[in-house]
Amino acid sequence: MASEIETLLLEQLKSFKAGQDQIERKLEELAARIGKLETAIADAQPHIHAGDGAHPDRRPDPEAILPSEAEDILIRAGVNSVPGRR
Repeated sequence: MASEIETLLLEQLKSFKAGQDQIERKLEELAARIGKLETAIADAQPHIHAGDGAHPDRRPDPEAILPSEAEDILIRAGVNSVPGRR
């Protein structure tokens, strides 16, 4: 009986450890994705401050990116899943 209880507890602990390992891997993946997003945002900052989103004829900086171009910047930064992307 004690052996069975010990076996059950060991199985539960192994299951908890496997779940924890999965959570840690996902956390590392998310941290890497956030880092890529931060880089992409930092790269886009000069364009955003230059008038991104304004009508192309009224933008103070003709080189500023449009919101439709932001997705391309994220993809080039290695962020493959963009929220709301079709």
